[in-house]
Amino acid sequence: MIKSVLERPHTSLSIDKVYKNDNNEDTLYTEENEVKEQTNVHFQTIAGAINCEKHLSQHPEWQDQYQPKRDIQHTIYSDLMKYPYARRMDR
Repeated sequence: MIKSVLERPHTSLSIDKVYKNDNNEDTLYTEENEVKEQTNVHFQTIAGAINCEKHLSQHPEWQDQYQPKRDIQHTIYSDLMKYPYARRMDR
């Protein structure tokens, strides 16, 4: 709806094969599941980031930030997942 209101053209991208060169070994992926997997790997690592579990013990400078805050009452989160009925919004 927003695209039609803004009168932007609809464009799409179809990736049906992936070429990869690892350690001077060329590979062409054409199977759909392999293409999806290799595309996923590409976009997760393109900026040099490695998606892995991070351990707080390796970053002591952040430990205080991840500790529970004593000045925040834990009860404020008790209704967080309740459905927002319209009558609650009118208050």
